[in-house]
Amino acid sequence: MRTIRYDKNAMPVPYQACSHPVLPVEILKNVDTAEERITLAYFKSAAWQTITVDRSVCANTNKIVDALSQFGIEVTSDNAKNMVRYISDCVGLNPATLNPKKSINRLGWAGGEFMPYASDIVYDGENDYSSLFRNVHEAGDYEAWKRYCSGLRKNKIVRMAFGASLGSVLIEPLNILSFILHLWGGESGTGKTVAIMAGMSIWGNPKIGALVKTLDGTKVGIIRNAAFCIPCHLQEMNFRPCRRNIRGILTSSYTA
Repeated sequence: MRTIRYDKNAMPVPYQACSHPVLPVEILKNVDTAEERITLAYFKSAAWQTITVDRSVCANTNKIVDALSQFGIEVTSDNAKNMVRYISDCVGLNPATLNPKKSINRLGWAGGEFMPYASDIVYDGENDYSSLFRNVHEAGDYEAWKRYCSGLRKNKIVRMAFGASLGSVLIEPLNILSFILHLWGGESGTGKTVAIMAGMSIWGNPKIGALVKTLDGTKVGIIRNAAFCIPCHLQEMNFRPCRRNIRGILTSSYTA
């Protein structure tokens, strides 16, 4: 790929930006932060591949080498300046084709729309949360699910779990305080896990490890999960490994 510069006589001089094809194909603009990311398509090893990076990466000769070379794109300290100029020219000369698309890196409300059901917002989150995002989807037989869960709702704990799960999405539009549903029991077999899984089945895959998470992790991990899933995340409360720090974990979950 080549880019054009001009000499002191205003004559065009071609410079090589990369030894193989590279094209910016999409620009994503985060609806929360207004920050942009750019998707580059590149032809390497007889196949087209894509990578999405921050716009700041493609505007800095040092960052572009570190970010792109590890994925096999032939950019070095020698041609980095030409690559930055080439990508900038492509974006600047194709405003209609590369008009920024709205993106988001979490679940929940985005203005008047709700992810992942918004039709004009693209998910652009960390790979660590991609599986969690994909687990929010419709599957199975709705009538069979409704009949089965109607029976489960005769149990007070299950009704509370359903109410917490459905009520969580009303926190933001109603501008009210968040809440925690803490199901605690000293013995197994009392229906806590079943209640949590039933409540999460409203949104998607209720298996433990899919949408149902435990609180056995660190405070940072809990906060990141809560930030990604707000306002529709319901965690399974499992404090056995961390009873000495229950207050801190509850505080982390609440303030997240």
